[in-house]
Amino acid sequence: MLFRKLDESYLDSLPDNLADKIDFFGQMIVALGNILTVIGIATEATEVAEVEEDVEEDGENNSSTENPVTDSNIGFVLALLGASLITIGDMVSSGGLALEIQLDALNEKKTKQHNEEQEIRFKNLENRVYYLQRDMSALIQKTESLHNEVVFLRNIIYPHLY
Repeated sequence: MLFRKLDESYLDSLPDNLADKIDFFGQMIVALGNILTVIGIATEATEVAEVEEDVEEDGENNSSTENPVTDSNIGFVLALLGASLITIGDMVSSGGLALEIQLDALNEKKTKQHNEEQEIRFKNLENRVYYLQRDMSALIQKTESLHNEVVFLRNIIYPHLY
């Protein structure tokens, strides 16, 4: 219970649109990862094309069956780094969405609680109005009764005046 109160107060203290900003930041990381992956794949493709050209040239010059090996793994490293950034960006974006869901649930809970409080206040006001109307009716009856009593007494005391 205490942890939930601390969690709710912490969520209340967060700035507006923080979840959207976190989600956007995650999407930017994903975009950067996509760019690095494409660059890595393109680099690897150019390296493969160069190797194929070298093989064709070597095939024309030498008829050996050696497999040329490239020492550069830059394309693979860039693609791997891009894929890692995509994963990290997706996780950050998911965290932003989870935070948005938590904030929405908290706001919905607060709204429900506020509506219940308003409903209780409204019922109290209705009860007060009912009791005031009842008291007003009783006062009107008493006033009419007193008026009738005054008329009766006036007729007894001053029978000839009226």
